[in-house]
Amino acid sequence: MFCPSCGSQIDDDLKFCPSCGFMLSTAETAAETAETPSEQAVPETRSVPVGEPEITADAPTEPAATPMGPTAVPVEPVAAAPPAPKPKKSRKGLIIALAAVAVVIAGVLITRAVINNMHQKDYDAARKLLVAEKYEDAKKGFEELGGFKDSKEQAEYCDQCIDYKEAEDLMADGKYDEAEKAFNKLKNFKQSESKSVLCSQLSQYEDAEKLFSEKKYAEAKAIYDKLPSDAENFPEASAHKQYCINKASYNAAMEKLKAKKYYEAYKAFNALGNFEDSKQRAQSCTQPFPATGQTYRNPKHAAGGVSLTIVPPSNGQYNYLKIYTGSDLVSCVALGKNQRATVSLAAGSYTIKDAYSNGPWFGGTDMFGDSGTYVKLTNGSSDTFTLNANMIYTLTLRSGTAGGGTSVGSKGENRGSF
Repeated sequence: MFCPSCGSQIDDDLKFCPSCGFMLSTAETAAETAETPSEQAVPETRSVPVGEPEITADAPTEPAATPMGPTAVPVEPVAAAPPAPKPKKSRKGLIIALAAVAVVIAGVLITRAVINNMHQKDYDAARKLLVAEKYEDAKKGFEELGGFKDSKEQAEYCDQCIDYKEAEDLMADGKYDEAEKAFNKLKNFKQSESKSVLCSQLSQYEDAEKLFSEKKYAEAKAIYDKLPSDAENFPEASAHKQYCINKASYNAAMEKLKAKKYYEAYKAFNALGNFEDSKQRAQSCTQPFPATGQTYRNPKHAAGGVSLTIVPPSNGQYNYLKIYTGSDLVSCVALGKNQRATVSLAAGSYTIKDAYSNGPWFGGTDMFGDSGTYVKLTNGSSDTFTLNANMIYTLTLRSGTAGGGTSVGSKGENRGSF
């Protein structure tokens, strides 16, 4: 056999190479190991004697110049190393990466939480400013918060509040037209609609008051009529409106008085009560009762041969009689209190009407007004009296009898057709 270390030919039963001292049993073991297919061959190593050069099995060399002496230490054969295990994949990098991601996420979340907390504090501060009606500051705070919660909507709300406050200030300053326009722009924000209407009404109220001061009562009343009953906002409207109404009635009464419609004027002034000088004006409408006797004679009906004496009752009343023949008024006769009068008539048939009262007199048309009593005298069952020529008649009012014992009655008569 040959030495696997130095290549020298040696006997098969030797354990060491006599030339290089190589342990032959190690070589055999290595050879057996190499023949095993399941294991990988491991290069042989050997112990090199002190002072000798290293010699490997893959590179045989010439025998050393200095032969191995008796003190040479034989090299122990080295057992072949088992095959290296397959390296396992390490998860350490993945764990580190995941940990790093977690740290980043945690940092982001913490940062967001801190920012959110800061925004919430700013939001709450802006809300307090809004409640305190510090709208400019509140708006600025909400605008700085950008899209946080409903900050954008809150900033818009602050804008509306600012405009609303400006409109209210205009209204408080009496600039009603400007305030009305400002409220109209805000549409249904808060009480904008109702305040816009109020501004319009306040403007009208000012116009009415100006007209009132100028004594243009009819024009002023037309505006007062449109205003609601609101003593707080229109404090003088009710009283001034009533004054306008009274003044219009007063002026109308004055026109009637000038037209000698005394009773109509009297009623109008009385209805005004204590308004201005209405009571005195009402008194001026009453007229002196005419002197006893005939106050009117129709020229178409001349005096005739009949004498008619009219005697009133002794009750202190005034009497005023109208004597008709057909539809023609022939004569009007006034009787003072407890006074009689005589009138000359032509023979014929007559209708006699009597008005009496203790009240004021308003002239031949309205007579005693509504305070008087108005009747048509009746002669038995007839409402006419026939007077014969050359006769003397006495008519006693409300006596129940006429000359010759004829019963004299009466029936009610309307003043308008008297």
